[in-house]
Amino acid sequence: GRNLGYLTSLNKIKPDLSETQDPNDITATQALIIRSFQLLIKECNSSESFSDAERKYIETVSNTVRTKCSQTALQFQRVSAAVSTTMTDDERMQRLNTLAAEMQEHKNFTMAFCASTRNLGAQRAKEKREAIINRQLNSTNP
Repeated sequence: GRNLGYLTSLNKIKPDLSETQDPNDITATQALIIRSFQLLIKECNSSESFSDAERKYIETVSNTVRTKCSQTALQFQRVSAAVSTTMTDDERMQRLNTLAAEMQEHKNFTMAFCASTRNLGAQRAKEKREAIINRQLNSTNP
């Protein structure tokens, strides 16, 4: 009797639990990460500021983060689907919050990585322009 009631309660998510972490937020964050890396890779491939090895490294980082995002999103879907009879609502809630925070960490890393990579490319381009200008000035001043 009591065990059956407990198991039944594990199969039902409280309404407030299912509304806490929106799967659409996770999906939107994952899509933002994917778009950010796609754009970064496109920019780096069209830039003369990065070597082939650096481009490959950027793609490797992108693939690694995208894989981690997919794993996080899949785990989030599994936990939020309420098919587990091994978690209480509180445990499920804690796991969903942890997964949402994990996805946010992926996003934060992506934004920082993309920004620092763009800054590096811009700095290299600036140094290259300055070197060309200096060579031109030095060649006109004997």
